[in-house]
Amino acid sequence: MSVLLATSLCPCQCHCRAAARTQEELRKLRRRDAALQMQLADRSLEALELRRELASASAAAEPSVVQLKQLMLDPAVAREFARLRAELEAAQVRGRGGGVRA
Repeated sequence: MSVLLATSLCPCQCHCRAAARTQEELRKLRRRDAALQMQLADRSLEALELRRELASASAAAEPSVVQLKQLMLDPAVAREFARLRAELEAAQVRGRGGGVRA
């Protein structure tokens, strides 16, 4: 029976059905493409916002020149830096003279 049914169909009907299926597939693919493009746009916007937040956070984390100058003017900090410099110089002198000792 299926042979008879297949032969009784007009060739045009087969092509029409195939064309309809193809059109439906095309519509589905276009909808999917549009959805994927929206997702990509959302993710791109999110990435841009995250980059801006990162730049803002890293700028906030770095002290300004004014803050550094104020810190260096603090007598306690200046004394600590002087002590650390002297300690470093003493260690460098000991390091150079280490092989000369008897």
